Amino acid sequence: DTWLYDIEAHRWEIDASETRPPPRCHQGVAYSPDHDLVLLVGGWRNDSKDAKELLSDVWVYHVSQRRWEERPPADFQIPA
Repeated sequence: DTWLYDIEAHRWEIDASETRPPPRCHQGVAYSPDHDLVLLVGGWRNDSKDAKELLSDVWVYHVSQRRWEERPPADFQIPA
């Protein structure tokens, strides 16, 4: 789930976007106030029976647009 906090209303709101990263835990996340973007990198898949599934994807959340976008590096290759 993606939750946003409305500072003026003092409440949390869920983002119901259809396109979003798969569930995960132990991921890296950073926010850029200059660009109003959230960067989400990797993590461990937490909705599968195999808890050892490591994710290596990159997602950007456009806060003002409330929209997720997958952004793989141009030269990204999954190791064999």
